[in-house]
Amino acid sequence: MTELATRYAFASGILCGLLEDQAPAEIVAFATAASALKHTIYGDCSQFTKKEITRFIEAGSGRISR
Repeated sequence: MTELATRYAFASGILCGLLEDQAPAEIVAFATAASALKHTIYGDCSQFTKKEITRFIEAGSGRISR
């Protein structure tokens, strides 16, 4: 895993939120969660779906549900 990959995950989360007209706080939360989850897997490509990232945010505990 590279640090660059987590940056890409964060940027992708920002773009997703902007394209869906989310509130700024929701955009940052989604991007941060996407980046945090990327740290849990090997490789440059995040394999998490939007639904999985949203469940991670809603769990509020940092537990990953797969």
